[in-house]
Amino acid sequence: MNDLEDVVVLSAVRTAIGRYGGGLADAPPCDLAATVVREAVSRAGVEPGDVGHAVFGNVIHTEPGHVPGPGRRRQRRPAGHHAGYFDEQITPVQAPARKGTVAVAADEHIRPDVIAANLARLRPAFTDDGTVTAGNASGVNDAAAAVCSPAAPTPKVTA
Repeated sequence: MNDLEDVVVLSAVRTAIGRYGGGLADAPPCDLAATVVREAVSRAGVEPGDVGHAVFGNVIHTEPGHVPGPGRRRQRRPAGHHAGYFDEQITPVQAPARKGTVAVAADEHIRPDVIAANLARLRPAFTDDGTVTAGNASGVNDAAAAVCSPAAPTPKVTA
């Protein structure tokens, strides 16, 4: 017996991922959330008044314990960024800047210059025998994302 229904994603969108102190540093989290929600609803082709439920979350890392990331990810991410693989999922954000606003439309936390040999030389950050280093710990970032999914099953589209 399976009570699970198919999940349908009508749209998904995110802001660029801003580095600590970067282009999104002064953008209020509520403004980031509003930007991605508006865009997700627009891309889904639904009327905003038809949205009956919204769930928001917030992530703040306050203690060590990040999962170490493989060095291979550090090579693939810049290549994907350079090839434009993430462009379609990002909606630009008009963020406060020193002289007005600036459009933040690209991830800022990408480090194409990092190589595995340099990562291997980094010392553990929290304990002498630990595995978390400055090279594999999660960065401190600003960003937002939204997904638009119907509450009721949607007819399957066949090609």
